[in-house]
Amino acid sequence: MVNQILSINNGVAAIHNCDDGTSELAIYKDGHTTLYTLNPSDTFQQIRDKALECLGAQHRQ
Repeated sequence: MVNQILSINNGVAAIHNCDDGTSELAIYKDGHTTLYTLNPSDTFQQIRDKALECLGAQHRQ
């Protein structure tokens, strides 16, 4: 299952739920995919902030 959480000019971020029960943050940018393993304790805001950071976007606190 894939849930897109962010789409901006720089790229797209999505959460992938893996078959083994883990989740990954996938960053699609400049024709490349980078995967980050998520912790079960990560909040949506933490994941979103990581996505913004990876995509080179500024975010508000």
